[in-house]
Amino acid sequence: MNNIKIYTLLLILLGLTACEKNYEAPCPVTAVTWYTSMPTMTEYYLSEGEMMAFIDASQGELSHKWIIQQGSYFLKDGFVQGDSLISFIDESLGLTSEEEAVSVLFTKPGRTTIQLVNTFDEKVTYRGVRSLEAKEQDGNWVIDTSFVVDVYGDIKPSFKVCRVIENEEGLISEGEVLIEVGPEDNVDVNASESWTSVDVEVGDRLMLIDLTKEEDAHLVQPDRRTWLIKNQAVSSTYTDSVALVFFNVYGYSTVGLGSLKSERTASGAPAASAQKLIPMKINVVQSTQPFTYADGAVWTGQNSLVFNVAGEVKDLGDNSQDAFKVHVKNEGKGMDEDIPVTAITISSANATRIELTLAEPVYGDDIITIGFDETKATIRSVDDRLLKSFSDKMVEIPMGGEDILAEWKEWSGFEGVGGLNAGGALRYWVGAQDVNNPDWSRDVSMYFSGEASMKFNGTINTSKNLYGVGLADNGLISAGSYRISHKIFIEDGSNIKILRTDIANSSNGWASTPNILWNLEDVRRGEWVTISQIVEISVDVIPWPGAGKPAASRYSFYVEPEYNPGVTGTQTFYLDDMEMVKVEAGLRP
Repeated sequence: MNNIKIYTLLLILLGLTACEKNYEAPCPVTAVTWYTSMPTMTEYYLSEGEMMAFIDASQGELSHKWIIQQGSYFLKDGFVQGDSLISFIDESLGLTSEEEAVSVLFTKPGRTTIQLVNTFDEKVTYRGVRSLEAKEQDGNWVIDTSFVVDVYGDIKPSFKVCRVIENEEGLISEGEVLIEVGPEDNVDVNASESWTSVDVEVGDRLMLIDLTKEEDAHLVQPDRRTWLIKNQAVSSTYTDSVALVFFNVYGYSTVGLGSLKSERTASGAPAASAQKLIPMKINVVQSTQPFTYADGAVWTGQNSLVFNVAGEVKDLGDNSQDAFKVHVKNEGKGMDEDIPVTAITISSANATRIELTLAEPVYGDDIITIGFDETKATIRSVDDRLLKSFSDKMVEIPMGGEDILAEWKEWSGFEGVGGLNAGGALRYWVGAQDVNNPDWSRDVSMYFSGEASMKFNGTINTSKNLYGVGLADNGLISAGSYRISHKIFIEDGSNIKILRTDIANSSNGWASTPNILWNLEDVRRGEWVTISQIVEISVDVIPWPGAGKPAASRYSFYVEPEYNPGVTGTQTFYLDDMEMVKVEAGLRP
């Protein structure tokens, strides 16, 4: 124990202090000071069963005493490393001692104090980590020092396991409590025959709630946990304080649901951990719920889709592909028809997923739905339920990652400031504008996020263009398919029809590659709305090197009479937070 080693040094200091106290000073000296076996601080922490040494090195005091609280004990001298400190408790002292040096054993977890009370015949002051000043009492001066010690016992994992209640909105809450294991409960692995046995329907879930805590609120709480759960052949790991555990393997059973490991890792407390078994027997039984489409219909390749069902699939039956309907619609490309399914398989990685292979490719700008007719095929779950019919389930086209403009809000969110000819925004260009009534201007009174947006306020009697030369300032944007989106706020009364944008490159004479039309007629007025579409960029978008340089790219906004026939009067709208996300699926030719 390190405290015992430090205690030896303190005894040496005590000897020096004692010599000083026996020295006859030419003038009386009064001073207050002390030493401890821990670093100098105002609060201390240690583990249950550890000790701490204190020395009162004050000079000229009339009296002094140490006062401890219940659960702490003064120790006799003579112990060494490896000794059981319990056997050195000085039963004769109780809770007070007038010794100059004391060793205190802490056996009760929680916050406790060690109090040093000194009296002097004149005023004294202690100046250190904390300053203390004596107070006059009954004609003497008393200085009362308290050392705060946080004592940590063993971590005692505590938890409960519940069924799950789900309401019509899909919100879940705690249901029937199946077991609750308290901090003082010891789980006997040899008594497993008496453990609670629970039937869980296949596809259902249980809620595991971590209740581990220190009873004394002053102490640093356990801050990390690991659930190791046997809900299938290969155990699952969870780290949330409330873990939702699914049971998808029909017929699976286990004696012992797993374990909870609780840890304390934060600074300001001794690091510690403890693990406790979850004393439950689990049997995964046939579900009473219908075997249905669950979620997660996703494009996984040019000719393939996948979706989830509510349970593991055992048998696909014969010619089940004929029972599926995959409908693809793409108004801009003249596509509106069913595509045959040529093959159906169970995912090798997850038996709750069904994979479909299509006769034709589908693309990122398609709208795809799937359906299933139970009268045309028999698809059976592992617990012998038959898949029910479903229709018109949307298929998600996955994006290729994060918004590539997310770190460039100075440009994409109009946060950066520019001059009047730049519409007031960084890395844009408008040209000469009316100083008092500009068509394009950075606005700080209206924004979706951040501190600014771009405002258009003008008539559409001529083209009003805003050129964005900063699109690729964070790096080259490779050619490919992207989902481009903008936040837009159109003021009530505005009847603008079309906003045009494009990506253009100096290398091909600033031709629009692509030209993007945004239909605003049906966009709600008076609120922020997201407009979005998938576009194909045929040429790499390169950073803008400067005016007159041989190669550059830009993303621009155009408000034009050509696309807004019959629109009169002043039109007002705001743009904010442009996003670009890579789309792996590509666009339909």
